Amino acid sequence: MPLAYLLLSVLACALALRRGFGGDRGLVLALAAGAWLVALPLAIFSASAEWRYLTWPMMSSALALLLALDGGKEVRRDGWRRV
Repeated sequence: MPLAYLLLSVLACALALRRGFGGDRGLVLALAAGAWLVALPLAIFSASAEWRYLTWPMMSSALALLLALDGGKEVRRDGWRRV
């Protein structure tokens, strides 16, 4: 299951690196990199990674994907998004 979230972070990076991406590219990439930097050592050095240690990589991967899908849509001054 955590591997699926890490693959979502790869998808988020791919969306953020598109040419017309208007969101915060650095934030998406930092969240995805943070997920991988926490999860990868757990997979390499421990026999079985516990869920409590994988909570941050799963949450940051999901958040990175949500930010990448949002794509930095413009928000007007009255707080409404333009579609």
